[in-house]
Amino acid sequence: MLRDSVARVLPIWESSSSHRPLKSHLYGMHAFGLGETNMVPQAEKQARLGLELNEHDAWATHALVHTIEYMGQTSEGINFLEKTDNHWHQCDIIAPHIDWHWALYELEQDNWEKAEEILQHHFLNNNGTELNRIKYTDAASLIYRLKLAGHPCSSQSNSQLKQFLDVHLRDHQTLFQDFHHYFVLDNFADTETKKDFLRSLKETVESSDTDTGKAYREIGSRIFAALERFDEGDYAQVVELLYPIRYRTAIGGGSIAQRDIFTLLLIHSAVYSNNNQHQQLAKRDSVTMKLSTMWRNMTYEKAVRIMSLGMKHAGGMKRAVKKIEFLINLNGGLYRYAPFQSTLPFYQRYMFDLAIVTIVVYLLDKYCKRNRQKKVDWY
Repeated sequence: MLRDSVARVLPIWESSSSHRPLKSHLYGMHAFGLGETNMVPQAEKQARLGLELNEHDAWATHALVHTIEYMGQTSEGINFLEKTDNHWHQCDIIAPHIDWHWALYELEQDNWEKAEEILQHHFLNNNGTELNRIKYTDAASLIYRLKLAGHPCSSQSNSQLKQFLDVHLRDHQTLFQDFHHYFVLDNFADTETKKDFLRSLKETVESSDTDTGKAYREIGSRIFAALERFDEGDYAQVVELLYPIRYRTAIGGGSIAQRDIFTLLLIHSAVYSNNNQHQQLAKRDSVTMKLSTMWRNMTYEKAVRIMSLGMKHAGGMKRAVKKIEFLINLNGGLYRYAPFQSTLPFYQRYMFDLAIVTIVVYLLDKYCKRNRQKKVDWY
């Protein structure tokens, strides 16, 4: 809806020769809608058009940050945010969320210390101000992602998180918000408090005819159960709960970048599961899904599937991931594999090699036939 509603009015704005105020925001909104519907190259183009009109447009910056992440260009994303820091930080509403994206880039680069530094400085600094809903969900997401990365952060005593949680814990207005409540509770609450929260949620929305109630019944109950099982170390059950709904998490709300946390949870659980079939899923399906999310290129969907099959025979998940990391470090980012133009030299070499092989096989066949003819004549 966001993509198409903006697309319908954009031609009117573009047809006018006069300058229209806030036009850059329109490009940013359109770019975000394009990115969330997997039209990433078009999204990047629109976001950059917005920034050409206004380099301080934080909404166009935000849309571009999404496309950079979806293309796996995390090192380039860090450089971009560093260079434009003074531009987008002027927008108080969205700037902290862009910092959240910056932290995701750092986590992708395994710079977890930098990611936690962003969390502590921009979200948990206890400066006396209340957290708004966006900052709260971003902080909660980073806390849980750091946990999945094996680096639990020291946010247990943060008064801002607890203050927001005390006020809104039983709102149960959106499933997206409740997921993030659980991420915070998981960081410092005891088991009984978490169970009380889940009971309250179930009583409020399970039989509700609202969008939240429908989303809870379709995916929410499974995701919350998976989060509980993960805490208990029952990784096999997490996979059984999440795998069937892995393509339907959008129902719960949030962008592709925000919902990626459930993909990470599924991958972690499949890796640690004592079920061999689940470990194969980690190699064959979840890693493929993660790479596909990063590459976002139809030309490479088949190649990604082939790579995952290779991973299956490469000696396990750990070795496969090391191979991927080696490629990233060697080439400076997976984005180098994405553009079709970059594959042209490969296909040219392939066709040349094929032509050589064809000629050699033809000459060998002709030579062998001549030798056979000579032997027949001799007899």
